[in-house]
Amino acid sequence: MAGEEASLVLRQGRVRSLLGGRADGTWIALRGNRVLAVGRGQVPRRFRSAPALDLQGRTVLPAFTDAHAHLLRIGLRHLQLDLRGCATKGEILEAVAARARALPPGQVIRGFGWDQSAWGEDAFPTRHDLDTVAPTHPVYLERVDAHAVWVNSRLRERAGVTAAAADPPGGAILRDARGEPTGILLDRARDLLKPHLPDWTEEERTAALLEASAACHRVGITSLHDAAVSASTLGLLHRLLGEGRLRLRVYAMLHGEEAVGEALPLGPQVGLYGGFLTVRAVKYFVDGALGSRGAALIEPYQDSPGETGLLLMDEEAIAQATGRALSHGFQVCAHAIGDRANRETLRAYRRLREAFPEIAEARLRVEHAQVVHPDDLAAFGDLRLIASIQPTHATTDMRWAEARLGRERLRGAYAWRSLLKAGATLAGGSDAPIEPLGPLAGVYAVVTRQDAAGNPPGAFLPEERLTIREALDLYTRGAAYAAFEEGERGSLRPGALADLVVLSADPFRAAPKEILEITVDYTILDGTVVYASDRGD
Repeated sequence: MAGEEASLVLRQGRVRSLLGGRADGTWIALRGNRVLAVGRGQVPRRFRSAPALDLQGRTVLPAFTDAHAHLLRIGLRHLQLDLRGCATKGEILEAVAARARALPPGQVIRGFGWDQSAWGEDAFPTRHDLDTVAPTHPVYLERVDAHAVWVNSRLRERAGVTAAAADPPGGAILRDARGEPTGILLDRARDLLKPHLPDWTEEERTAALLEASAACHRVGITSLHDAAVSASTLGLLHRLLGEGRLRLRVYAMLHGEEAVGEALPLGPQVGLYGGFLTVRAVKYFVDGALGSRGAALIEPYQDSPGETGLLLMDEEAIAQATGRALSHGFQVCAHAIGDRANRETLRAYRRLREAFPEIAEARLRVEHAQVVHPDDLAAFGDLRLIASIQPTHATTDMRWAEARLGRERLRGAYAWRSLLKAGATLAGGSDAPIEPLGPLAGVYAVVTRQDAAGNPPGAFLPEERLTIREALDLYTRGAAYAAFEEGERGSLRPGALADLVVLSADPFRAAPKEILEITVDYTILDGTVVYASDRGD
């Protein structure tokens, strides 16, 4: 049939369109960067001369979208000490000592991923620990949540963070009983150190973005919502996409006055570089993180009665910033983890409904929505909000979440089923590099609410589990909707973009414990194979 020549046919498999019923098939035909047809049984004669990929029973899904990650930081992790696998403080100190031996005195040692709760400790480490292994090197180690840093005396002194230094608004310098800084700085207190750290070079940042893109392909991701893009990173994305070197669809959430101030007057920019870059969202941080006790809570922390966290923006500030963005046609993505941060965000969004009657179509997002007071759940449906969740946070945090919150507040923590029942649209992400990339790990966390070893036996708050279909929707249809892309992506149907992932097994037919054993064998982006595993070959 004229005009229906296929450029690639995937056959003899199981095609899950995520539209259900007769829309599924055993083969799928692509033409250029679009889906041409999905069907069952024998491939029609008109497609048989096209290049073909024999699926050998594998399963095809729409390619995954990570709705909340940090592309540059994913790649930069490879240029720092990776501390995420360290089971003790001693292991971290050994890694820092080894790096100090390899670097000239005075050169900064950077690392990422420490977590004192993983060491079986509750107390934060101190600068004195680092001083013993790296006395002549400034040391800057980010906590796994990226909301706290651990530094040594050398860097603290260079930055002038003394007992006389005041806590900046929205930040905290932790201090000992004598008022001396301990070496732990939370949220905006980290800004005191940044002028004293060397910038990453253009070459390092370029390599990081390209490495991160390849990492996405390996786990079936063809689109990523980049949650906090600076002006300089946006410029680099423009260059690499314009040169055709970066092969990943990026939905940019701009963060920082420079980036936001430059972008708003230009209005949304959608589908640049052949559909590989969209700039139509801004990101605001309302609070910090739960693990470092920077998440803003209504009542004090259960395990630290004098603390309620850090509120970085109140209702008024959120309303003003959101109104400004809406007036220029931009979506707003508000980072809100604690129940107070979520409440302030919801109140601000509600205030804007009169000024912006079209607010329901603005698809306002709450990034994380991690601890929501039960009284506030209904607002997610009433305002037609998107809850952008990161499922593996729950299975990581469950070790200490009750200690932070107490049993009563757990009822609103990681409450995915409750958010869905309230009428929110859910989109799924990893928050990489805070958690590893990998949508299938998120799917497993959603349907089991257990870690990889199957703990806890009865699941963590099992009433909040989702079905396998709902879990896959997080990384496909839900994520596409969160970026206004449901007309192009998220399901497999004629005319949709040809972004596909080929899996070794069918998640719909796998036992929950088997989901983590499923591999990505092929990733197809814009009609082209960008990743093939050894199994795929």
